[in-house]
Amino acid sequence: MNHVGLMEFAWLRLRRLPRSVWIAGGLALLLLPALLLWLAVSLFGGAWQVGSSLLGQGRDVLQSALPANVEHVMREMPNADAALGALQSDAQQRVQAEVARLGAAIPASAEALQQELLGGALPAASAGLRQLAQQGRADADQALSSWLGSARPTTDVSGEDPPGIARLPGFVRTAFAREGDRLRVSWVGAAPHSDVVAYYSQQLGAAGYSARVLAASAQAETVEFESAQRKLTLAVRDDGRGGSELDWEVH
Repeated sequence: MNHVGLMEFAWLRLRRLPRSVWIAGGLALLLLPALLLWLAVSLFGGAWQVGSSLLGQGRDVLQSALPANVEHVMREMPNADAALGALQSDAQQRVQAEVARLGAAIPASAEALQQELLGGALPAASAGLRQLAQQGRADADQALSSWLGSARPTTDVSGEDPPGIARLPGFVRTAFAREGDRLRVSWVGAAPHSDVVAYYSQQLGAAGYSARVLAASAQAETVEFESAQRKLTLAVRDDGRGGSELDWEVH
């Protein structure tokens, strides 16, 4: 009998089985997955119970062991307190001995220092300080002179002042020039340029001059004064030494 014939024979035999056998087989196929699921749940539940039991036993063992360990630590604490006390006492003794040694050495060191200072160190240091101070003052004067330039002149140059214009106290004539009807005169003094402008604005305003500012800055100012008879131009600037330089031009 060949392979095809065997399959047909088996199929014919299965078709002859009663319906109850087919129903029982179908139910068996349906119940088999449920049985497998129940078996897996049972195995997992058993493992969970075993694990819980082991954890409970371990917790009991730990609780029973902890009091013994705590008691052992408490028994050892007095020894630790005694050791710490001994270390503290030893440290205090060493500190007190070091303080006593320093206290005995300081008076001798202070006396030696005093003798050394009075014997020559202090006078030598004072002389050195005086020398440094003198040198520093000379250097400072030289630097200031080079920075500020030469000192202000103390005597007038030849010439004359503009008619009717009073010179500020302390100012010195530094330049004079005459060109036909024009007259140019320069002064220098210790007053700031703003004070110079304010002074001549008041003086010439009282004399009937009208003032007009031609130029102005933080360091200089030029003002024109005019009356019915003549015109004056005043140019004032800082001289770099706290004073001012001014130029008069008379038309």
